[in-house]
Amino acid sequence: MSSLKPSLKPDVSLSLALSPSPSHHHHENLQPEERGIRLIQLLLKCANHASSGNLHRADACLSEISELSSIFGDSMQRLAARFASALAIRLVKRWPGLYKALNNQQQHKIDVDQAKPLFARAFPYLGFAYMVLTRTLVQAMTYERVIHIVDLNSGDPKLWVPLLHSLAHLPDGPPHLKITCLNRDKAILDKLGQSLVKEAETLDMPFQFNPLSIGLKELTVDMLKVHNRDLSIAVLRTFVSKRKEEHEARLSRRTKSVQKLSEKDASGSGIEASDRPAVDNEKSNGECEDKVSDKDSLGSLAVEVSNEHAVDGEILNGECEVPEEIKKDKPCSISKEAMKTTERKVQRELEPPRVLEALSASGLRALRYAREVEGIGQVVALDNDKASVEACGRNIKFNGSVAISKVESHLADARVYMLTHPKEFDMVDLDPYGSPSIFLDSAVQSVADGGLLMCTATDMAVLCGGNGEVCYSKYGSYPLRGKYCHEMALRILLACIESHANRYKRYIVPVLSVRMDFYIRVFVRVYSSASAMKNTPLKLSYVYQCIGCDSFHLQPIGRTISKNNSVRYMPGFGPAVAQECSDCGKKFSMGGPIWFAPIHDQEWVTSILEGVKSMKDRYPAYDHISAVLTTISEELPDVPLFLSLHNLCATLKCTSPQAVIFRSAVINAGYRISGTHVNPLGLKSDAPMDVIWDIMRCWVKIHPVKAQAPDQPGSVILAKEPVLQANFARAVASLSKAQAKKVARFLPNPERHWGPKVRAGRQITSKHVSLLGPEAVNGHLNHENGEETEAKRQKTEETEASM
Repeated sequence: MSSLKPSLKPDVSLSLALSPSPSHHHHENLQPEERGIRLIQLLLKCANHASSGNLHRADACLSEISELSSIFGDSMQRLAARFASALAIRLVKRWPGLYKALNNQQQHKIDVDQAKPLFARAFPYLGFAYMVLTRTLVQAMTYERVIHIVDLNSGDPKLWVPLLHSLAHLPDGPPHLKITCLNRDKAILDKLGQSLVKEAETLDMPFQFNPLSIGLKELTVDMLKVHNRDLSIAVLRTFVSKRKEEHEARLSRRTKSVQKLSEKDASGSGIEASDRPAVDNEKSNGECEDKVSDKDSLGSLAVEVSNEHAVDGEILNGECEVPEEIKKDKPCSISKEAMKTTERKVQRELEPPRVLEALSASGLRALRYAREVEGIGQVVALDNDKASVEACGRNIKFNGSVAISKVESHLADARVYMLTHPKEFDMVDLDPYGSPSIFLDSAVQSVADGGLLMCTATDMAVLCGGNGEVCYSKYGSYPLRGKYCHEMALRILLACIESHANRYKRYIVPVLSVRMDFYIRVFVRVYSSASAMKNTPLKLSYVYQCIGCDSFHLQPIGRTISKNNSVRYMPGFGPAVAQECSDCGKKFSMGGPIWFAPIHDQEWVTSILEGVKSMKDRYPAYDHISAVLTTISEELPDVPLFLSLHNLCATLKCTSPQAVIFRSAVINAGYRISGTHVNPLGLKSDAPMDVIWDIMRCWVKIHPVKAQAPDQPGSVILAKEPVLQANFARAVASLSKAQAKKVARFLPNPERHWGPKVRAGRQITSKHVSLLGPEAVNGHLNHENGEETEAKRQKTEETEASM
């Protein structure tokens, strides 16, 4: 019956009888060269016999190889010994049961903690190596203020504790030390982290432990470098200082108001309802107000400043409200005790700002806020993933008492949490994977008046015009695919946040908006005012982009009419353009609405840049941040979007002038021009498009081009004579201050194929070459194919063994 079964491989049988081994006494007389040739021949024969399933002949070859080879012999003998061992394993693997039985060695668990002291006592060289390493690191890092060490797999506290002691006693004080440790065993990481954090607390030195439960092959640069978080920390530091300055300014104004009331009372003049003290116009400028009230036992005085802006019958411009009792009775007196009580309440201290990181994951950013930003209050870290919250809890413990006292980790839906905590947080950070649109409605309600909302969007394909209908559904705006698409993405996000804020009688004031790497991030302050909210249509506009040339035009949504002391809001005039482009005769594409007002506060940008420079050693990504902020500080704040000089030349099919020459021509024509942080080739200018094309026509007259088809946009543009005669003489302001000083403004990418990686859980295919690089994709695919082939082979062998 067995002969009728189909055989998937050569019919082989394992005999327990030993094969007769031939006599090989003549092998002892072989020369090394002859022995090497003989070993090669035997290895090839053995491999062929193993492939064909002839185990007896393969066994005979292995027997002869074992006599000729040796792991202690020459190079050929050692190589043959290793190959013979591999061939023997291959033969035994043909019977999975036999192979598993031979290799079923029980791994005894060894107590590493007990073994290490014994090993150190017997071999003191390891301790000596630790001492040498510590001394070398301290000498190399003496003047560094921020040190980041990556421990690839040791997990030994004795390696780093001496280093902590040495760094803590440096003459200039301890630096900020961060240790990233790689180890697949989480127990080792937990024990190491607790030990180092406890030691750092004892030494009172700034320390951060970053455990990574991965292998060395899985380590990437992204796990070690942080860019946007450094910028966020710089903005937060500026916000904390500005918030304190604003509070002190309010206290000063209120103190003067109280003193003025006191002087009036002393002179016996009383307080008339019409003499209510004004507390300046800070409410109209969007500054947040604290409630300051006092009532004596007789209710003779109440000084109350509302926390919200005036709405219809409410008090305007932060004026002090006087109760009805005082309005009815013309003369009134203010007791000295009541006045003192009021002064004490006015002089109360400002509470530390509370921070909410709505999508915290492992809590790295929340921990950095708590540890690195001076004057920060409570930090709440949220995530709806249980594993992430547990990881955040472990990281909080790793980072010592400061993190434990300030950072809270909660398992919750960020949208529900923010809705149930309205106006409770001075800073809210939104950094989702993809679009933040579903979080904006609850986020604008959770920010306190005058608070800071930080929002990131990474769905750049949607925001830059790849899927216009998707962008409209998420952000309420239609994008256009121009060279300015990344700045337009920033303005679309700002318009979307403003739209959500307006639903709750609130509005935003952008302080910084950046496009970095492969995402955009905006920092806006949120205020409450029904009257100021009416200005929103003045901050929005539609965009008309010519499909033939680079011309674009803006159409504001609203306008105002001032009459006497009243302001009337009206719809904007339109259309801003004709049906066809006046330059090339083509049609227009329409996009928007987008944020038309400035996207940066130049005073804030200057303060942030100065703060970063003064604390240079505390920013690992200092070069990157200072370059971005420097470029932003030189942008024209009141000019939306920008032109691309290369695109202008591509339309005309002409050689491109140097940026300095083009800048000089615009300046000599009486207009302003600057660069943009979004694109190294972008140019912002308040010059109208007909002036820009006149400058390019004059350039083409100096540098002629080949004739084009008459219906091409370039031909239509060049067919017109320039109205303005461009002057290309070098202008003094043609180079910015940073360019004149040769300050770096655009840095190269930190690595090849820099950009967003594949979302977690996605299958890597050949289409991801542009993201990960051909080596990474091919390596991953080969690894997967190898695993798949190995799994199929094992399954086939198990099936054959069962047969």
